[in-house]
Amino acid sequence: MLQTEKWLGVNNERRVVAAFNEEYPWENKISWLKEVRKATPKEDSEGIDVVFATDVGDIGLQVKSSENARERFVNRQVNGEIDPNIIPVFVSPSYTADDICRIVMSLIAVERKRQMAGSLRHC
Repeated sequence: MLQTEKWLGVNNERRVVAAFNEEYPWENKISWLKEVRKATPKEDSEGIDVVFATDVGDIGLQVKSSENARERFVNRQVNGEIDPNIIPVFVSPSYTADDICRIVMSLIAVERKRQMAGSLRHC
């Protein structure tokens, strides 16, 4: 991987965490979102870049710097190489913190609802 691509990826991961922890407007905080943090080394080795701790459990996010990279990740999920519950998201360098929060929260909210529905079936 080129150093520029690696830097872009790491920077975009940092931008996602910062968007939620430093730049996300307090009046828009969501009660079920408990924490947003960078993945641990173990989580990173499993394909997770950022972890969203919610009231129904952790939701992993894979941050991609291009749509092509996101599509390759999805293909690996479809082929069973990577956990299909990890959410891949494309984050452009031009996205603002508001853009990042809006795009990512829509994906996290859908996954949270899916997890909630799954836990209800087990009751």
